[in-house]
Amino acid sequence: MRERGDNQASGIFGEIEQIIDPNNKYKQLTMWFARHTYFMQIAFQNVIDVVVWQGAYDDATAKGETHDEAVAQADAIVRQTQSSSLPEDISRAEAGNVGLRLFTHMYNYFNMNANLLATEFQIAIRDMGLRKGAGRLLYVYFVGFAIPAVIGQIIADAMRGQLPEDEEDDGYLNDWLTYTLEAQRKYLLGFVPIVGQAVTAGFNALNDKPYDDRVGTSPAVSILESAVKTPSSVYKAIMEEGDQSRAAKDLLNAMTLLTGIPFSAASRSVGFAFEVAEGDVEPVDELDYARGLVTGSASEASKQ
Repeated sequence: MRERGDNQASGIFGEIEQIIDPNNKYKQLTMWFARHTYFMQIAFQNVIDVVVWQGAYDDATAKGETHDEAVAQADAIVRQTQSSSLPEDISRAEAGNVGLRLFTHMYNYFNMNANLLATEFQIAIRDMGLRKGAGRLLYVYFVGFAIPAVIGQIIADAMRGQLPEDEEDDGYLNDWLTYTLEAQRKYLLGFVPIVGQAVTAGFNALNDKPYDDRVGTSPAVSILESAVKTPSSVYKAIMEEGDQSRAAKDLLNAMTLLTGIPFSAASRSVGFAFEVAEGDVEPVDELDYARGLVTGSASEASKQ
């Protein structure tokens, strides 16, 4: 827990870089972005880690555990429920060669959740049996799997303005039922490294959203792929009637690779602004436009 909270390694390396070459402003800038690119994620995760740890510690002490035992149990709960990237905690699938790790980026969380659910299911069946433990199994399913899967999907789609709509005017029940089942299906496939991504892409090919038909890879691969297309897309956007939104995204991704400064972080927002300027997207109101600028995704209503 102390290691997770302090995160000293990154800070120490940054200080060493500044001591060695204090006048290199470019290096200082790239180091600053390296430290703070994920500041929102780190800020929220730190709060969650502390809440989970304190809750586990209080629970252990209430059961009569000593301070050291309670600390050990709380540390274990944080590792088991919030994932860990320490070498001793990652799975074999995540510890492969560089080529394999390109396809397991961000798999750590899903691997942790799969192990946690499997352990809880095994404990319930071992202690109570399948019939008597049915209630416990149902509880673990809802709290550990269904609710995180559906809530996570709702948050993501709400930010994109792509929540289910009653397009057939037959009520929202069937739309939301299908939505919740689809969210759980995607979440379950996330437990399977590499193969799960391929199967998800196969299912997505059946819908009317072409942007989700690709097999997911590391963001580094996507940025490299986009940067390679920069000369062609920029030329077509300037000299022909090419896609200006695509050209802007490719150019920002190329600048990220060349400089190490994350210009790509703004690529989706800039691309959305170009889509609006080109008339490909028509936001329904100011709030929809602001949401599109923040997320870089056009709502379904703005595309119609």
